[in-house]
Amino acid sequence: EPHNSAALNLQAKIEAAKQPLLFSPAGSYQLQYTNDQSGETKTTSLVIKALANGQFGGEKKDPDGEPGTLRSVYAGGNRIWIVAETQFGPMELRLVMEGDKITGYWAASYGHNGKVSGTKLK
Repeated sequence: EPHNSAALNLQAKIEAAKQPLLFSPAGSYQLQYTNDQSGETKTTSLVIKALANGQFGGEKKDPDGEPGTLRSVYAGGNRIWIVAETQFGPMELRLVMEGDKITGYWAASYGHNGKVSGTKLK
């Protein structure tokens, strides 16, 4: 299927990961994400750390929940992809960095998805 969204997302991730980083992924992030179906907006914070093996890891903290370890963090160019566990299953954040400003998209199970905005704090 040539227009498979999962395949296109993977292709974009591979291409971006080949590019030199235009920002430092390590740091604290404050994000707001809106559910396209319900219109509900939630906030979350992320802490991303550079690991000894050259990769990135970290945790996600929702205001009403316990911190959760990020399953994966991939970055290249001005893009970053983060997969975090939620109470409803995995959620992927597809973010674009423009200075300290963040825009992007999130996708989770059962067609839940929407827009992301936020700020890199440090």
